[in-house]
Amino acid sequence: MSLNLLPNEAKFQAQRIQFRKKSDLVSKIILTIWLLAIIVVIAWWLLVKMVVNKSETKKDQAMRQFMGLADNVVINQNLRYKAKLVGQILNNRFEYAKTFRSILALFPVGVTVNKYELKTGKVFTIQGEIGNSLTMDAIEAMVKSVNNQENPEFEKAKLTSMKLDDNNWSFSMEISIK
Repeated sequence: MSLNLLPNEAKFQAQRIQFRKKSDLVSKIILTIWLLAIIVVIAWWLLVKMVVNKSETKKDQAMRQFMGLADNVVINQNLRYKAKLVGQILNNRFEYAKTFRSILALFPVGVTVNKYELKTGKVFTIQGEIGNSLTMDAIEAMVKSVNNQENPEFEKAKLTSMKLDDNNWSFSMEISIK
């Protein structure tokens, strides 16, 4: 820029130079404010992004734990349901061992039971041997007492066969339980 030293021109040029300095200063201030605003916005964006990523990581971890717990809850519910079913079945089941013991307790001393089995439903087949005729009388009396409903566990009894071989009786019978 050329400097004219005429008083009128010098005054005008001095004002122009001052105005340019002021406009440059205002431009620098505005540019600085814009740069600071951009830096603040970028910093805020990075901070928010970091917080969101951390939250998503925590959410994913919580979901994995929840899904693991959900699987365990389903397994536990299935086990409880199955245990309940087994409990109901066990409560309603027929106790064979107790019945076999009750049947064996019917026979007097001297009777050897060789075979006993569940024939159908609640009918048991029993085969055995006896050493003397007095015991055979006791077995016949036991059959009568069962058929007369003297024993509350049994419904009826029936001798299906008797055989005498060399002073040893062998018999076969059926006993029905209630």
